[in-house]
Amino acid sequence: MNIYISGPITGQSRLKCLVTFNAAAKQIIRRGHTPINPFDIGSQLPDDLEHRDFLLIDLMIIRRAADAVLFLDGWEASKGCKTERKFCERHNIPILDDCEDIAKHYVSSYNDTRRRQLPGG
Repeated sequence: MNIYISGPITGQSRLKCLVTFNAAAKQIIRRGHTPINPFDIGSQLPDDLEHRDFLLIDLMIIRRAADAVLFLDGWEASKGCKTERKFCERHNIPILDDCEDIAKHYVSSYNDTRRRQLPGG
């Protein structure tokens, strides 16, 4: 499962964000999934992009590449995270509020798929 990481960035220390997002990415990998880290993506984009440009790129990536989105602590105070969360709700993209939700969602998705594949499911 590809899991996009959403968390507050604007107004935060770049180092703190890198540490937080990389720690989340490691947790996702440890659980056998693939993280989509906006810091990895952002490092390949032009430096002169505005906040709304980054957000549009993030939403496109979420829509096309993410199976779920993990929201890090503090997302409620971030305009960008709130926009990403509303986008997920609108497009039925699973929302994970912590790394423990990854296993719950994965098991639930697996069971739903299995039910559809079974005769009479």
